[in-house]
Amino acid sequence: MRRPEARRFLRPVVRSAAARKRVLRRDQFSCQVCGSVAGDISEINPHARVSLTVGYRSQPPAGRIRLDDLRAECSDCNEGLRTLAFPESDRIGLLTQIRRATVDDQRAVLKWLKSKFEETGR
Repeated sequence: MRRPEARRFLRPVVRSAAARKRVLRRDQFSCQVCGSVAGDISEINPHARVSLTVGYRSQPPAGRIRLDDLRAECSDCNEGLRTLAFPESDRIGLLTQIRRATVDDQRAVLKWLKSKFEETGR
């Protein structure tokens, strides 16, 4: 039997399949931590494929889970990084890195972005 004080540290479970589908669709079926897509080869276990699940951006107040509190995560990130808090994306820093990259790397990023948005139809 669990101690009553331990309950407040347990994460609530997302039970609604509809909410899970909405979060995965919103996040374009890619992990919001590492960018992996369902079916990619796992970096941790090269004999396994990545599967997506829904995780929490931050611990929501008890019983008050909003879709904004949830994000798509691959099984590797969800299982290995549950207790770590990640800073929000730094768009300017990312663009600076791409700008400083070699032309070949910039073309690779462009090719990847085009393929990603062609698949989603956006």
